[in-house]
Amino acid sequence: FSSACGFTVMESVSPLCLLPPRDRHGKASKRAMSFAGLYLDELEEYLKLNLAHCYSFKNFFEKDLFEELVRNENLSLEVAKKGTTDDEAFEILDKLLINENLDLWSQIHFRGEQISSSFEVFSDRFFAPSGNSLVLDRVAAVLDVGPILEHMCAFTFTNKPPLCHTVTSGPKCNAKAARRFLRALPRLEEDGEEWFWRLIEACAQDAHNSSWTLEYLLPNWKAELAARKSSLSSTYSFSAVQRVLVTGASCRPPAEFVPFREEVTVKNTSVMPSLRGYQTELVERADRGESTIVCAPTGSGKTVVAAHIALTHLKNHSRQGKPARVVMIVPKVFLVEQQANLLKQYVKQEFYIAKLSGDSTAAGEAQLLTFLSGDIVVLTPQILVNLLQDTSEKARLYVADFTLLLLDECHHTDKNNPYNIIMQYVERAKHARPQIVGLTASLGVGDGTIIVEDQACIHIARMCLRMSATSISTVVRNGAELARYVQTPHDVLRRVEVSMERRFHSHLTDSIRFAEHHLYNGFDDLIFEKPPQIDLNKLVRFPPLERFEDYTQAVVLADTELRKLTDGERKWRLKRGIQFIQMYYNAILLNNLLPASYAYEQLMSDVLSLDANHQQCIFKEHFVREQSEFYSRVSSENDKEILRQLRKELNDQFRVNSNSRVLIFCLRRETAHLLAKYLNQANISEMGRAEVLTSTNAAAGNNGQSNFEQRAVIEAFSNGACKVIVSTSVAEEGLDVAACNLIIKYNTTGNVISLVQQRGRARAINSRSVLLALDDKVYSKEQRNQNAEEIMKRAIVKMSDARLLGEVIEKERTIQRKQEEANEREMEKRNANKYKELSLLCEKCNKPICSSASLRLFHNHYISIDSSLWKKMHIQPTKGKEKLFDDIIAANIKCPCEKEIGRVVKIEGQFVPTLTASAILFKTNVYENERLLPKMKKWKGIAANYLDIRNGSTQEAIAMNRALHAIDTLDRAMKNLSLL
Repeated sequence: FSSACGFTVMESVSPLCLLPPRDRHGKASKRAMSFAGLYLDELEEYLKLNLAHCYSFKNFFEKDLFEELVRNENLSLEVAKKGTTDDEAFEILDKLLINENLDLWSQIHFRGEQISSSFEVFSDRFFAPSGNSLVLDRVAAVLDVGPILEHMCAFTFTNKPPLCHTVTSGPKCNAKAARRFLRALPRLEEDGEEWFWRLIEACAQDAHNSSWTLEYLLPNWKAELAARKSSLSSTYSFSAVQRVLVTGASCRPPAEFVPFREEVTVKNTSVMPSLRGYQTELVERADRGESTIVCAPTGSGKTVVAAHIALTHLKNHSRQGKPARVVMIVPKVFLVEQQANLLKQYVKQEFYIAKLSGDSTAAGEAQLLTFLSGDIVVLTPQILVNLLQDTSEKARLYVADFTLLLLDECHHTDKNNPYNIIMQYVERAKHARPQIVGLTASLGVGDGTIIVEDQACIHIARMCLRMSATSISTVVRNGAELARYVQTPHDVLRRVEVSMERRFHSHLTDSIRFAEHHLYNGFDDLIFEKPPQIDLNKLVRFPPLERFEDYTQAVVLADTELRKLTDGERKWRLKRGIQFIQMYYNAILLNNLLPASYAYEQLMSDVLSLDANHQQCIFKEHFVREQSEFYSRVSSENDKEILRQLRKELNDQFRVNSNSRVLIFCLRRETAHLLAKYLNQANISEMGRAEVLTSTNAAAGNNGQSNFEQRAVIEAFSNGACKVIVSTSVAEEGLDVAACNLIIKYNTTGNVISLVQQRGRARAINSRSVLLALDDKVYSKEQRNQNAEEIMKRAIVKMSDARLLGEVIEKERTIQRKQEEANEREMEKRNANKYKELSLLCEKCNKPICSSASLRLFHNHYISIDSSLWKKMHIQPTKGKEKLFDDIIAANIKCPCEKEIGRVVKIEGQFVPTLTASAILFKTNVYENERLLPKMKKWKGIAANYLDIRNGSTQEAIAMNRALHAIDTLDRAMKNLSLL
């Protein structure tokens, strides 16, 4: 055929890659015609210049239609279309091109050039049949190239211009651009199918292309894309994740993990934020590479500051040819999406933003790959802690993997908070450590009851020490400009009087006294009997009801202690008394803030929810007797002064500004839900419907919310569909709604950090923060917070002097070092008194199990590496694959007396024996008089008081696994259960 056409196929070109004009039956090739359709514009242009050739196609049109096309000057276009859809017309057009425009013919048929394997992929994907057409025809008809072009143009290919140049040159009509785009795809200068998956990922990010283009091109694209990433994950780990010359010594470059991204990056698209004068002052130290704490008021644009710092860091490292990764920690799940979107405004598509939170379905290795794929990673702190603590090499993150750590709301870096745990990992890192930048509106003043400026300065220095920060970045020079842009809401403290007539409240109090009286009689009996398992110090008289925290704690302690009783009837009776006290007390708390009818309904609901499997008791009988009295007293307490004040605040606010946004803070989730219900029945003009925002750490039955529900409420608040949110402290941080202009603290307050954070939610001009205080304790605490805030502001400005801060930090470091040395001496003293070796015995029969010398701590499990244990003990394979933490339980370990003493657990692919502390006794050796030691039920206590148990190695685990398989019968039994 090629010789007949006067064209010689190059030997270097595989015939498989060419588009033959005819198929094996001698007819025009559908593939060639389909691909020729992508050159419709060039064919039309060729026929316009050679209009006489169009008359060769006259027989393909009706006479009247042909003449009309001639008159309207549309003949060349329609002939070109006919030539790419009709097989006979195609043959005529094909011969014309061979004789007169060999260059265009060669492009259409891929002749005369070296073809890469990418065309074979194109052929397989686009020339597959789809109904009566080919996939290529259908895709060309629906493809919207605009939204996906910049993603594909992010990649340049050797020896060829970027793909976007081919598409954007010439007319910008979408159909024409789509045709130019599609015909350029198989000419990409790379082998394989990587370009195809980039196209799929780009289409997936656009609603039109994901619904239409991918429907024809790859109908099952979601599953296939997920399967490909999963396949990449399994092979990528060895070459990229574990390719660390010295483990954790340097940052694994994000560029090596591009296949695990959800989006394609585009060079030079980021926009450096335009900073105000005070914002420039805030970034100066961070831009110099210092670890610093940025302290500025809410609404001053700390996210803009963070975006500037992150982009500066990434661009500086890029210019130096160094890998970099920015990690931003946010305290709440709903803030992950919010902060990522805000950063995206400046980062655009130049750097990839990865997001990880409790919402993420990824775990283990997949989670690590998502993290490593990001130039910027936004996540919640516990996710980062989990990655740093992971014991698997395939899922472990190293501190060196991030070069800049942004801590949003960094005042959380204290005590056992995940923020502080992360900073401890950073401090202990042996290799490269990241730059640290904290962001907060309030650093606090410490835990002291009496606050002075020097104490606040020491607290700030300690915060810097915990965060490895060497400076405080705050606004000093540009204070006047800051004041123009950021206006602090006006604080209003209002003391609300309690009604003197509290008939429902007094009856609840009487019922609590009744229950307490009978409980105390039971406590006295126990104190007289002195049962050994009970801590009698916890069965004391409860404090006054007014001391809310103390009273609640005392009741909980007594309830916990009563669980240890062995007398079932007495235990049930006393615990039922505790339950009624808790229900009455909960009704009192609700009654203080809500209509008495709400508290009564909740009390009735709580009583009805009690299990009815036991007989009547004195506490239930008392409630039944007094139920009618409770009901009769409700009406007198339905409208309280605090409710009237709340309604007045809302009515006044919406009368002045009907588009107001109001945040109402409550102490408890239950109160928030009931208060929202009350407001929705109060008919407050222009308010609309109030919604609730509570934490995700409680089930829906306990008034908790899912992350989805949280985001829905925040979105409604932002767009005005909801104008009032009743919330717990969950809304203190990060809820950024510019229209919010009223904060109401409904008989609740916290510390100085809470004061600043809650007030900071009000961003609009002339905003207010109103406290409605029902008791003097809340009122006076808020006053102390306001005083502490002024002290904190002075201390922050004072500590912004780097020299002074350095001196205070050094003093605190010296104190800390001395305390650590004292702790080490105490630990050495305790360790000196530990036993060098003990015998482990079965608790039931005292049969020896192993020596303490064989104990190891391996992946948070206490295991034995004594291989004789496999033969001495009975190993009973489990029938199902249970799990202990993240590890598979394969078998139970039993003493010959049938006492279960541990489990066989599969860790890192090795079967090892874990031992249960509560099933074991410890005995000293002969030279220590062979005595049994007091029993301890937890390995933590055993390791602290009896033994030094060192960490086990993988080699020791492998040796135990091999010893297990050497026992033929056991090996077969576990294989039969598909455990190996």
